[in-house]
Amino acid sequence: PVTADMETDYRLALERHVDAMGRVDYATWSESKEDRRALERYTGALLAALDPSELADWLNLYNALVTREIVRRWPMESVRDVRTVGGAPALFYDLQFDVAGDQLSLLDIETQIIRLRFADPRALFAISCGTRSCPLLPRVPYSRQALDRELEQATRAFVNHPDNVSVSDE
Repeated sequence: PVTADMETDYRLALERHVDAMGRVDYATWSESKEDRRALERYTGALLAALDPSELADWLNLYNALVTREIVRRWPMESVRDVRTVGGAPALFYDLQFDVAGDQLSLLDIETQIIRLRFADPRALFAISCGTRSCPLLPRVPYSRQALDRELEQATRAFVNHPDNVSVSDE
């Protein structure tokens, strides 16, 4: 299970490498052995002992996996740079993760678990795919106790960002 120390170390790494605008400094994260280790420990603990009934756990797992896979491969220009041997995009489709005994891709986690099982459209504003067009990576992990408020904040942040939604009279 994720211990309080693991969550604290991960949260501190997020605070050090994610700015107030939700932009991740993958370069400094990849250079920090301590913060890489914190990310690996947190992700490993979630993979081993995720509570499948908790949306917060799935959101945190998705965000931590994306971050971990980018940090592991840094430097890269785009998440699209992670390719299969045949050249197809792999990060979201082909990389498989053992999640409490099930082999799942990031796409499986997003579509089969987050979208279908939980069916809260706000959750899609809480997962970050590591690109500028995706929702922001939060500087703290989602919590079970405050998830409703956090999902509301994530949704508002995304739709109120001028790069994501604009309204015109035309």
